[in-house]
Amino acid sequence: MSKVDKIVALISEKFNVPKEKVLKEIKEKIEEFGGLVSEEGAAMLVARDYGLDIREIAKSKVSDLVSGIKNIALTLRVFKISEEKKFERKDGKIGKLKIVYAGDETGYTRILFWDEQIENLNKIGINVGDVITIYNPKVKENIFGSFDLFITQNTKIEKDSENLPSVEDLLSNFLKKEYKRIELREIESGFVEAVGIVSKIYKLRTFEVCPICKAKIKENKCPIHGEVEKEVEYVLSFELDDFTSNVRVALFRDNVRKFLGIEKIEENIDLNKHLGKLIGVRGRAKINKIFNRFEIIADEIFEPNINDEIIELIENYGKEY
Repeated sequence: MSKVDKIVALISEKFNVPKEKVLKEIKEKIEEFGGLVSEEGAAMLVARDYGLDIREIAKSKVSDLVSGIKNIALTLRVFKISEEKKFERKDGKIGKLKIVYAGDETGYTRILFWDEQIENLNKIGINVGDVITIYNPKVKENIFGSFDLFITQNTKIEKDSENLPSVEDLLSNFLKKEYKRIELREIESGFVEAVGIVSKIYKLRTFEVCPICKAKIKENKCPIHGEVEKEVEYVLSFELDDFTSNVRVALFRDNVRKFLGIEKIEENIDLNKHLGKLIGVRGRAKINKIFNRFEIIADEIFEPNINDEIIELIENYGKEY
């Protein structure tokens, strides 16, 4: 949904105005300014005329998150808060980290509080079950393909009262990993288990991470911890095919080593010898926004029991033949 569509929907819902009328007013506002204002700018002016709080316009859902997105606000329910973790930095100073897990009906995210930010978190008095709205966080993709929120000087957090899924529902949907066995033609968002053969393998890629927070880094500099001694990690993707459909699977870290059957990964490794391998995958299925198709971020891979798979095939398809 574009920002213009979002503004139109908000005005229509809050002020009981037909969307067609709002769109007409936006068009009239563009004409009023002689075409010198964009459609989005005109929509913002119309929203102001209605008295719509500008902060409402910026509100997004977890499913809208992309790395680097700015000027957003998310209303979320807190469903888990980690214990405060302490660690020693390269310069010998002690760092602290506390993670707030919060979500809406479309997904969940982690809000990371570092060092003195933890004191601000405590002052706000955020507890499990609270609904909060966070304005202008920094959004960054983590190595597992989901998005973390970082607190900056421009970030503001307020308690809210919006009706959102319960703590129990959020825990069940996002953290209690009950994998549903699926055929790939029936894939949907959530935690899934699938078995198939490796039909295509993509290039093995490396990335550098901070040894403390495991965030991606460039030139040995972590945005949180400054200059660090880099760690090198790996990501490997392949196409899983179960003869009903196929889906791209992403493996990280130890799962890459397990897939390749080696402890130390070296250059010029032969990936093609793994084509045709029968493999089981458990992980989180989600839409890849770049390619607009499902992919599975693997939590674990396993070697299927061939006899069990044959029995399941007979039970599911035997009557058709």
